[in-house]
Amino acid sequence: MPKLITFKAPALDKGKIVHIEKSGYVVKLYVGNIQEKFVIQTSDLFPEEGEFLTHYASGNKVGALNPIKIRNMTGWGTAHRTTDREAAKQLLEEIVAKVGADKVLKVMRAAPVLNA
Repeated sequence: MPKLITFKAPALDKGKIVHIEKSGYVVKLYVGNIQEKFVIQTSDLFPEEGEFLTHYASGNKVGALNPIKIRNMTGWGTAHRTTDREAAKQLLEEIVAKVGADKVLKVMRAAPVLNA
């Protein structure tokens, strides 16, 4: 199992943007032909379960993993278990197919860097 890390993520507190600490597992995935560092953010209730794919540098969420896992399970049968990494890769591929790799990279690069 990969090493659990902590990272900063933006959050709202009474209308102000604050930076909170979250935990997750590092995963490197391709956006187009460029490899980027992401984190599979763990659930606050179930620390061993991956809940969101998050861009590491900015701490911004890319999307939720559970809808993809459920869609795969209902489509392929209940015996199929999609790993967090497979779900993250599938989520990123769907976003890139929808808006393009250039747009995804542009948005990630425009966000302020919280984690180096």
